[in-house]
Amino acid sequence: MGHSTYCVVNFKNTSKNSTCKFYRFPKSDYKQEQRKQWIAAVRTINPDGSQWSPKPSDYICSAHFIGNKNSEEECSPSYVP
Repeated sequence: MGHSTYCVVNFKNTSKNSTCKFYRFPKSDYKQEQRKQWIAAVRTINPDGSQWSPKPSDYICSAHFIGNKNSEEECSPSYVP
């Protein structure tokens, strides 16, 4: 995974210690609402109290999605972690 960062606090899954898949935050223009929902689901704030925003290297593992897999279907419960 190179320089990727797992962004969920208190979880340390990696490709070496788990069988999880890893998903980057949506970044396409048409996926901005999904991206906002993912950021809200992570529930992280910066040390200065400002809203956290994922870096391009941040990802979430499949353990945080219902059924252990991200879905592209908006109506699916796995659309957001």
